[in-house]
Amino acid sequence: MYMLYSLLTAAGMVLLSPYFLIRALIRGKELGNLPERFGWKFPFGLGEIAASEAAGKTIWIHAVSVGEVLAVLPMAQQLKERYPHQRLVVSTTTTTGQQLARERMKFADAIFYFPLDWSGPVRRALDATQASLVIIVETEVWPNFLRECRRANVPVIFVNGRLSERSFGGFLRALTYSGGMLQGFLKTILNDATLFLMQGADDAARLLALGAAQERVIITGNLKYDLMESPESTLSVWLETEIKRSERRPVLIAGSVMAHEEALVLRAFSDVEREFPRALLILAPRKPDQFDNAAAILAQSGRTFVRRREIKMNGAGGSSLGEPGNVFLLDSLGELAGIYRLADAVFVGGGNTFRLLKGLYDWDLLEGIRHAVEDGKPYVGSSAGSIVACPSLKTTKDMPIVQPPSFEALGLVRFQISPHYLDPDPSSTHMGETQEQRILQFLEENEAPVVGLREGGILRVENGSITLKGSSAGARVFRRKEKPVEVPTGANLDSLLAIPLVEVGA
Repeated sequence: MYMLYSLLTAAGMVLLSPYFLIRALIRGKELGNLPERFGWKFPFGLGEIAASEAAGKTIWIHAVSVGEVLAVLPMAQQLKERYPHQRLVVSTTTTTGQQLARERMKFADAIFYFPLDWSGPVRRALDATQASLVIIVETEVWPNFLRECRRANVPVIFVNGRLSERSFGGFLRALTYSGGMLQGFLKTILNDATLFLMQGADDAARLLALGAAQERVIITGNLKYDLMESPESTLSVWLETEIKRSERRPVLIAGSVMAHEEALVLRAFSDVEREFPRALLILAPRKPDQFDNAAAILAQSGRTFVRRREIKMNGAGGSSLGEPGNVFLLDSLGELAGIYRLADAVFVGGGNTFRLLKGLYDWDLLEGIRHAVEDGKPYVGSSAGSIVACPSLKTTKDMPIVQPPSFEALGLVRFQISPHYLDPDPSSTHMGETQEQRILQFLEENEAPVVGLREGGILRVENGSITLKGSSAGARVFRRKEKPVEVPTGANLDSLLAIPLVEVGA
């Protein structure tokens, strides 16, 4: 079965290689990690482990991407402090995870890419690391990797493990379609691991149902909460000091900003500056490959700006926020969550709702935004940013191009929003479902009312009162077992019973 698995994954890689090659050429950053992933070449410091006195005394932590790196960071620091004579190496799968690990885990002895799950690359990686223990964050199960670790007598512990209902369903379907042939294979794979430290009882129950041994599964809670760093990061402390020194208030944080939204944010900030000339905008692009483009847009706008990467916080002079009108460009990874406490208003951009919510989970931004709103700070959401303000993202029209850990969103308001609402066209020959029909289907299974917010519409929620604003032709409110109600611009919607201060728009 292992041979069949390896052949299938190899065939899949060959078939998909044109796609990955084109993507790598466009992005210009993925091809360079292939030697590490095949185990042909390793970064400086890793290949020398076998010849050093640390051979056989290495802890290997694997964190697939950004969210996992952030989750395991405090634990990794504690391991290094508690076991200073053991080497600690970190692997990631994604390039953004690799970048963040290199920025935030400078205490690690080596940082590299996780090997492809074939016996050769895995054995070469195990030989290079000389690992005595492997720690995998969450539940990324690789059959050949686990088997080779067992053969090498290297224990593997999964920490912060989770198994969503959707992933569990996928496993069950695979077992069903195989006629039970995969049952024994899956059980063997799971029991090649030494321990599964799961986040919750549901995660543990699903893993046990797939064949993991009872004695190998332990419920330990969420690593992100148990070992959470102080929200007063080095950057947030520096910013707080600079804001006070230069008297820059109010502070507007535009986080998770999509490409091409920068100009819109700058125009809105100009409106704020007319009333508050000493206001400060902190602009945080959603992806690292947007950083330079955002800087170019700021330069073209004629504004002066300060880039995070150029800031020195070690006492060296020359680092400051500058004069009023300056924008602070947060072109770094993993620091946005720690500065939300400084915000006087929060903006969350649009784009694909699934990708946005996954990013909020991966970057641990949910609690920071919730706390800011609970402290009375305004929240402004655009399109997808309006949906994530709701209890869940179930009323989005977007394709699920990625899978967030949960459909549960920020929950700043108690109702759902369906942005860019389009009324049914009686003359249309389109045979698909209308937006209204999809909302009514939602209400067959859910209690939360839904606001069909037409293009240009804005819901302002303040002190328990809701007003429909903007330039749209009103909105349409749907409640379970009731007829939809048309609401004109300027109308009061207090019956939706929202409490926090929120402004969300289509």
